[in-house]
Amino acid sequence: MNAYGVVVGIIGITIGLYVVADVLLKTIGDVTADGQPGAEYAAIIGLIGLLAIFVLVMWAVRMMGSSKN
Repeated sequence: MNAYGVVVGIIGITIGLYVVADVLLKTIGDVTADGQPGAEYAAIIGLIGLLAIFVLVMWAVRMMGSSKN
């Protein structure tokens, strides 16, 4: 893997984690708060946030494992 690919991957993962942490997880917290309509679906909606983070981590693992030395 060339340096350009590594830099693009790191920037992409960093921006992705920021978006997930800042936007998605805060929104999930607001929607699933007590008394809100989404409170009864808190487990399913929380799973979406967990999967979003998992996808970014697996993308990083794939980048590290696909180098051709």
